[in-house]
Amino acid sequence: MSDDARGRLLRLIPYLRYGVQKTAEMGKVELGFLATKPDGSGTVMMRLAADKFVEDLAAALDAPPQTEEDDAMAAAAMFLDHHGIRGGSGEVH
Repeated sequence: MSDDARGRLLRLIPYLRYGVQKTAEMGKVELGFLATKPDGSGTVMMRLAADKFVEDLAAALDAPPQTEEDDAMAAAAMFLDHHGIRGGSGEVH
């Protein structure tokens, strides 16, 4: 894996961890592949437990533990996304 790709994934991990934590307050958190049609209907083709996937990814990357600062940054990003006021490409830089 290139250092650039690893760096992008490491920057993403805190957001994924926080997203899993907050989403779990509402129920089971899953990642999935959806096949959607133009009318919005579709089928779930595959799904997996998000918490295990995120922690396995973090372990594989040797990511540091989540901090309060990580949570604050992720909470801010989630707030902006929820209110439709986050600009840019949506990529983690």
